[in-house]
Amino acid sequence: MILGVIIGTTLRISQKIIAAIMAFGSGVLICALTFGLMEEAFKHGGFDAIIIGFLLGGLVFISGDFLFLEKLDLNALGIIESFASGAILAMLADSMMPEAYEDGGFLIGFLTMLGFLTAFILSKI
Repeated sequence: MILGVIIGTTLRISQKIIAAIMAFGSGVLICALTFGLMEEAFKHGGFDAIIIGFLLGGLVFISGDFLFLEKLDLNALGIIESFASGAILAMLADSMMPEAYEDGGFLIGFLTMLGFLTAFILSKI
């Protein structure tokens, strides 16, 4: 992460490269959803749980995005986006780093969030 901050703040990176990195990151998150979260959800609740939860989650996001988010002021939108970012990062840390979670307990998610926030702030300074 620190290397990413250094590269991002010292080099001029083209929008094409940034788009490639974002596409790669999207693939990683899709993989996390598919093999991490959906597999675990299926183990816990079966087909009915994943169908209901998956569809409701998508509908809530779509409804909130087209209906409500366009009308919010930018500060409120920033709060919502950063809230979602923190939630996703904590969830991934808890789901994708089970060994760390088992050894470190509930603080692993928080410490991962703190590491990300630190790197993000350093990239803006």
